[in-house]
Amino acid sequence: MVVSEGQKVAKPISVYNSSRLIVAKDGTGTVKTIAEAIVPEKSNSRTIIYVKAERYEENNLKVGRKKMNVMFIGDGKGRQ
Repeated sequence: MVVSEGQKVAKPISVYNSSRLIVAKDGTGTVKTIAEAIVPEKSNSRTIIYVKAERYEENNLKVGRKKMNVMFIGDGKGRQ
């Protein structure tokens, strides 16, 4: 890849400098609810939250604007 002077390039995602949480209602993950997985504000490292396929009915899930370095990955709708 050729980069011109002054051009910005996105940094690759590094899973080595991150926290990884697995949400699974059946208890096979690190936490059972999505609310438990949401990290404190202004985390210096990336937090990857992997949500296993399941139906999660949780009220008032909020990831505020000040929460930084949070990534959600999931199995997707209908994969059970």
